[in-house]
Amino acid sequence: MKRTLLAMLIATTSITACNNNNNSSDDYHGYIAKEPKPAKITEFRNVVYASYMKDANDKWFNDKSHSNEISDLNIAFINPNANMDEQGIFHPDGHVSPLSAEQKIKLTDTMSKFRSQNPDGRIFISFGGWRDNEKNESDDNIIGRDIVYEKIAASPEYRENFINDIMNVVNTYDFDGVDLDWEYPQIGEGATQYADFVNRLADKLHAENKYFTAAIIGSRDKPNDDGKAAGYLDVALDAFDTVNLMTYDMQDEDHSSYKDSVNALNYWLIERHLDPQRVTLGLPAYMRHGPTYGALVKDNPHYACRDTYPIDNPQHYYNGLPTIRSKIHLAKDNYHLGGVMLWELPCDEINLGKESLSIIETINAAIKMDSSYHNICDNHKNDSGWIVYREDDPMKHYDM
Repeated sequence: MKRTLLAMLIATTSITACNNNNNSSDDYHGYIAKEPKPAKITEFRNVVYASYMKDANDKWFNDKSHSNEISDLNIAFINPNANMDEQGIFHPDGHVSPLSAEQKIKLTDTMSKFRSQNPDGRIFISFGGWRDNEKNESDDNIIGRDIVYEKIAASPEYRENFINDIMNVVNTYDFDGVDLDWEYPQIGEGATQYADFVNRLADKLHAENKYFTAAIIGSRDKPNDDGKAAGYLDVALDAFDTVNLMTYDMQDEDHSSYKDSVNALNYWLIERHLDPQRVTLGLPAYMRHGPTYGALVKDNPHYACRDTYPIDNPQHYYNGLPTIRSKIHLAKDNYHLGGVMLWELPCDEINLGKESLSIIETINAAIKMDSSYHNICDNHKNDSGWIVYREDDPMKHYDM
């Protein structure tokens, strides 16, 4: 019988992984979720984040030809009140302010259009996002710290307020679940408080048959962590139905290479024993210090088939369509994951008539093995200079 790459890696590393896991829940004394999770989603998913107040989304949702390219729409972001004083110190109470009239219209319109086009799709409300709001609060110079979430998780009163308000948002707008993009839980006491918070929220959601997902770091050595992703205890990871690996922003410039995705999957699946079907691989639609993918290919379609853009010095990196397709095969065929995740919809090329440039369309076709779809790189793969494969990235390349 053929053994998959993942099975062989697990077989060769399972003993050392068990011995080296410093994120064990043995010393954890917080709350542990008791409610059973909803049934595992078995189909390979195309999870896409969308900042709901961006007008660019309308170009996608107003086009009736988009029916089921996106399986899970994560609407970003809603957050608790920060209550910052004149000295820049935050005094959150855990409450979430009601949406404004404009926000309600935008949110409900997006949800209505998505559900009319894709009745089987799921919609999540995402809390968190990159906030990095430790400024004026701390002199530790940690990059990636959400003081507001930390203070809420540390207070039983604020934590309860926040969980109740989250559930109110879920039920008011009939979301299928919650996505938590807390960037990032800290090690030590912070990890314990994060685990306690997510386990309590998991029980509230699962009691109503709602899903609970989380965006977590792709790299285990983020500056806020210890090299072993100790901000995420095993008991915290167990609370989620799916974890979306943020396998981007992993370096300053070359932030989402194929090689880095492999390393991240080997860590989270083998050393941390996550169930592959409860993991999605994150894909970027942007470079870190330049235009979005959509803006880039709008100016020059050739860039859809490359991974680098020389704005100045150094090179700037992103994922072109050949790399996106290779990562789909990595996630689906090599690691048998639950899906892929894209940040974010407004950064893609989503104008009507530009489907051959779209990351989302390429993902959808690769998942469904739709041979009728050809992105722009398929159409011009023999033209000199259109497709540039990176020599330092050991990925396989696939035609549709």
